Amino acid sequence: MTHPQILSPITLSKVIAAINIEQTENGHTHLGLIGQLPQGAHLEVCGEGFNERTLKVRWEGRHYFVFVQDLEVEPRALKASA
Repeated sequence: MTHPQILSPITLSKVIAAINIEQTENGHTHLGLIGQLPQGAHLEVCGEGFNERTLKVRWEGRHYFVFVQDLEVEPRALKASA
């Protein structure tokens, strides 16, 4: 399930948890460590997460999975409903 209402980029209003997506030498990806992305970080939404509650984002050249509920998207970051 995608989240078409969320526009990119997103500026974080608080520190959030994020799961690092690591790439192996042969090009495969796997889940890495859980860390935190800082308040004020500018995230680029890159795609769907591993389930309907997550999104894939990029910050400072690295990819992460984050929980949609943690993004606290402000109304200006939402597309107008048709």
